[in-house]
Parts: sequence; structure tokens; C-alpha cells
Amino acid sequence: TKSSTWETQRYLDDPFDTGENDDPDEQALWLYGVARHRLTTVDDLIDSGMAPESRLRGVTRERIHYLIREYEAFKKAKSKIDFEDMLERESGIRLPVSVLIADEVQDNSPLLWKVLDGWGQHVTLRIHAGDPYQAIYSFAGAAPELFRGREKNGRWITIGNSHRFDEASAEYARAVITAAHGDDPILRSWQGVGSDSRPRDGSELHLARTHSLLAAHRAELLDAGAPFLEYG
Repeated sequence: TKSSTWETQRYLDDPFDTGENDDPDEQALWLYGVARHRLTTVDDLIDSGMAPESRLRGVTRERIHYLIREYEAFKKAKSKIDFEDMLERESGIRLPVSVLIADEVQDNSPLLWKVLDGWGQHVTLRIHAGDPYQAIYSFAGAAPELFRGREKNGRWITIGNSHRFDEASAEYARAVITAAHGDDPILRSWQGVGSDSRPRDGSELHLARTHSLLAAHRAELLDAGAPFLEYG
């Protein structure tokens, strides 16, 4: 639909615009978290063009660095840690396990991979599961090649059959992804073995991770006077 295309393009144009928080200082601290996940600095993100100053909503570098200093001082004074602190500390822990299994690794940031690599030094078997074509956290540094690049250190196993959809749906998905990314042996192995999933009554399903992403769809349906059900 027009609205879903707009939402997707808005996100691609500005991955730091969550659409949910317009406070510049909050966005600046969120950018700090993104830099930590990428194992880099806020200045590097800005200089590389990943977070151009034109997207920082008027927040200067000086303001960002001031907020970071105040944020770190607050955590120290209150004996608090945040999610990134926890990850940085966890990478050095030796887990009392011999097998390490991690799912959805296509969305791992470099920091999350650092944690897994730290844990993996002391286990006999590591299993990483994920779908390179479902990576959605690129803003935090997640990239399919971080997952695919580990093939040289182990054995790559592709589960080709999907029970989520039928072969017609799988064929369409293969065509779209191949057109965007080129031929890939993984794509050629995908087969839809589920039941016929084609809509039979002309209805549509709109699935989103947050309510704000559904707002445009809701407004269009209300303007058109179309009946709809909303869950969640």
C-alpha cells in the first residue's frame, strides 16, 4: 500500500527516526547506544554519513558529548548499568555450558557478536541460527555478511522447507529477493511446503512491530470508511 511504502522509505532514509520519540536529547543518547553496538564512536557515525548532522534535529556534537558525559556520570553515581554495559561485561564471562545456541543472529550487532565470540571460546559446539534476508537492525550495525562470513569457520546447514507458506508464496519471495540481491544458493533451496495461504476473501493483513507504524494504515481505513479489526 501507499502508506506502507512511505513508512519503509522513511525508515530507510532516516534509520534514526523511530517515529515514536521526537525529543532531540533522547535521540542523541540513542545514537550513543547505536555507536556502542557498532563498536565505534558517535563522531565516526556522523563523519561516515551514517548519522549526518542534518538528521540530528539541531543537536550539536558538543551537546551530544555533554549528554554522554552526564549520562555516564549519572550511571556511576547511581551504581546503574544499561544494556550496552551489560553486554560489554558479559563478553568476558565463562558460561558453565558446553553447547552454545544463538537464534536470530542475522540481527546481531558487532557488539552482540563480540559477546557470542567471548562465550564461544569455552564451549565445544556453537550453533548460530538465522536468516540473512530477515536482517532488520542494520542501523545498529547488524549485517547479513557478519553471519554469512562465519561459514568459513564451520559448517553451513540450510533448512530449505518452510511450513509457513505454500510454494507459490516461496516462488514470489525468491523472485523479489533475487532481483534485489542477485542469485544465491540459499534462495534456490527455499521451498514452501505449507498449505495454500492465498487470501480467499480479499482481506488484507497489516503486521507491524509498533503501534506507530500502523497509524498511517489506520488513518487511511478510517478515511475510506472501511471496516477493520485491530489486535494488540
